Order: sequence, then structure tokens, then C-alpha cells
Amino acid sequence: MGVDLVAIKKMHDEWNFVRLAAVVLNSRKMPMSKQIAFALLLFTLPISFAQAEEKTLGDRFLFPEQGHIEFLYCFNCEVTQTLETEQDVLKLYQQIAEIPFDEELITSFKLLEKLGLEKIERGRQPLPPGAKGPTFSFPDWRETTTDFVRDRFIQREVVVGRDFIYAETPVSQVSLNRSLRFAQANHSGDRNGVQYYKRDVQELLSRTIKYENLLYHSELSGDFEICTTTSGQTTEKFLVHPERDLIAARISEHQGKVYRATLHFYHRQLEDSEGIWVPQLSCTIHRKQEGKCKMLFSIIREAKFGEPIAEDALKVPIRQGEIYKWGDYNAKYAAKVPRDIDDIADKTPSTVRQLIETGQRNP
Repeated sequence: MGVDLVAIKKMHDEWNFVRLAAVVLNSRKMPMSKQIAFALLLFTLPISFAQAEEKTLGDRFLFPEQGHIEFLYCFNCEVTQTLETEQDVLKLYQQIAEIPFDEELITSFKLLEKLGLEKIERGRQPLPPGAKGPTFSFPDWRETTTDFVRDRFIQREVVVGRDFIYAETPVSQVSLNRSLRFAQANHSGDRNGVQYYKRDVQELLSRTIKYENLLYHSELSGDFEICTTTSGQTTEKFLVHPERDLIAARISEHQGKVYRATLHFYHRQLEDSEGIWVPQLSCTIHRKQEGKCKMLFSIIREAKFGEPIAEDALKVPIRQGEIYKWGDYNAKYAAKVPRDIDDIADKTPSTVRQLIETGQRNP
């Protein structure tokens, strides 16, 4: 067993101080006014010691600052399920953990049957009144990749011959839908301007650098260590392996009621994962109206955190003839792009508009 010399020295220093304090307070040579002042100082010391011992989630977990993740993703899944308390989440977690990993079982939704859940089937969406043309449905599962660095994120999907790209940078947010016959980019300078089912490290792994400075307290509960951090009326609980950097679940509560939970299963430690145990299956559950939940499944096939991300992997180019839309709340602008633009994600919408209009005047 290793010896924590720092902890021993700290205990030794604190014990010596307590002994000194006892001697000082019992000293008859010290005036009463100074004894009172010294006693008040002692009352502040436990607070100082507690502050020195405060732990952040960054002390407990590693949060990758860059990475590449490939996964199979499904978000069109609603089930009849009540999820309101921490015990509801733990019960569901234990049920899934007892079932061996089987990709076909998951992608066919037979896993839900084993759990006693009923998948709510979605009907084909009707065409708007007066519209003509064939209708089609997107498949439930998508091949997806995510690349990220500390301040940029991009997600790419290929579905039924269409490319879907979603990206975030410090200056903008982009959603691009491209097929052989049509392409449109929606661009916003507001990070909340484009709605998209983003699957970043927060959703796939319950890890994000915005957590690293959050203070937490922990307790053991059965096989788990529970790390809890609170902000206002919102609480995040991380269920983790007591001796590994392995997150089994993240439970989000508001006013004591669960509104979201992310569960992680079938962990393995990758060669370049820096000690992180990566799940093979992640499932985020959002509580909706009474008796219904939305479940977002991700089967993680590859994850790399040690290799630098190529600059081109984070770009969102737009080609000549494609439709560009600026979608900020206070400005709406649409135009065909007169020439290729190498990357619109690293530019504000006003900058892209200027490039388009300059290109139109000077083809």
C-alpha cells in the first residue's frame, strides 16, 4: 500500500497547530482581548481547511480536449416508460447491464422488448396540402462521426444519399443538408440559433471540459461512487467506478425530479484514451409527457483522443450554386453562393454575406 506523504504532513501540521492553540488559549499571560481574537481566528480555520480540500470534477475525471468518435446513432425512439426518480434510473441501468452486448438486439429494438418497454411507432409524415411528390422515411439508425477540439465541434452523417453536417465554433453555428440535387446551409451567429440533435462528448461519454471546474462531493452506494454537483435547483449526479475513470451514468435533476439521464454500458479502455474507460453503448433518456420518454442510442465503434485533429476535418465548405441562409433572429438572408467558400463555420454570417455579395458583383 502506498503512503500519502502529503496527507500525513498535512495532518501533522494541523495537529501541531491545534496543540499550539490549546497552549495559547490556556496561557494566563495573554490578555483576554487577544485570547478572544485568537479564538475567532480558530473558528475560521475549519473553513480554510475545507476550501483547501474542495474537489473538482477535473480532479476526478479526464476531459478530452480533442478527439474523433465514430458511432451508429438512433434518435427516432420514443417508449412507454416512466422516469422520474434516481431509483427509476438505477433500476433501468441494472436491467440493461445484465444483458450481454448484441448490436443486432439493439438496432432491431428487441432490447426494448427484453426490458418490458414498448416502442411507439411513428407514422409516415403526410405531405403539406397541395404538395406533390414521393414520400420517404429516414432510417432509424445513422452512421455518424464527431470531431472536436477545445473550441470547435463538427458532426457528420450520411443518410439515404444525403450528407448532414452540424458544426459549432466560437463565432457561429452551421447546419448543412446536401444531396445530389440540392444543398442548403443554415448559418447563425447565435450558438442556440440552429436546432440539432448534437452528439458530442457530453452526450456520448458524459464528459465535457465545461464540467472540469465544478465542485462536487462523493459517497459510496453499492458498487458505485456517486459524485454530485449542484447549481441552483439543478443537480448532476455521476455514477462512477470507485477505482477507475469510468462513468456509468449521469443523472440530471431539477427540483429533485429527473428530467434526463445518460447511461453507459460495456466499457473498454482504449490504447490512446488516456486512462478513460469508453462505453460501447450510450443511451440518453429525456422524460417527456406522462408515461413517455425519448431514448437516443449510440453504439460507439471507435474513439481516439490522442491524435491531433486535421484542420480540414473541422471545416464546413459551401459550393457554388448551393443555398446559403442566414438565420439569426434579427436578420434573414438567403442567396445562391456564386463561388466556393472554403469554410463558413469559422466566419460570422455577416462576413459570409459580404463574400457572397462581393462574388456576385465580381464573378
